[in-house]
This record gives sequence, structure tokens and C-alpha cells, in this order.
Amino acid sequence: MKLALPALGVMGLIVGADLGGLIGTAPNVLATHPGRRFKTFADVIATAKAKPDSVSYGSVGNGSLGHLTMVLLSQRAGVKMVHVPYRGGVRL
Repeated sequence: MKLALPALGVMGLIVGADLGGLIGTAPNVLATHPGRRFKTFADVIATAKAKPDSVSYGSVGNGSLGHLTMVLLSQRAGVKMVHVPYRGGVRL
């Protein structure tokens, strides 16, 4: 099987091989403005469950660690949130 990755060209893969591994770790912070109705993490999840796509979050861009973390969180919590990508972290 061949896998095409623009940055790496074409790579041959061994079917059934474990391609994952820990590369590193990075902290993540979930923050909101003090004037918002969310006071706890549970408040965020409860609102996202009750009203899908009503909770939005920002990240430094599509495919960034923050974006992918929230995608994983959304999948595991069974909620739908709206991603707002920015170009870099300055506007967050």
C-alpha cells in the first residue's frame, strides 16, 4: 500500500503495522471569559449536549494541537462544537 503525504512524498506502508507512537506531550487549557455562563467544564459539556453547535472554540488553526484535542474531546463526550480557526495564536 502507498501513502501520499505532500511533505514526505510517497511512502510504502506495511499493512497491519502499528504506525502510532508517542512523540511528545503538551498542556492544553480550556478558558472562557468570566462573563460567560460557563463556570465549570461540566457546564460546557452539558450545554454542548443540550444544544449541538451552540458552543464554539478557537484554536491557532486547522489541524493544530488545540483543534485536534477539541475534536477528540467532542467525539469522546458525544457533542458537536463549532471550531473557529485563527492564523496563529495572537487573536486568541
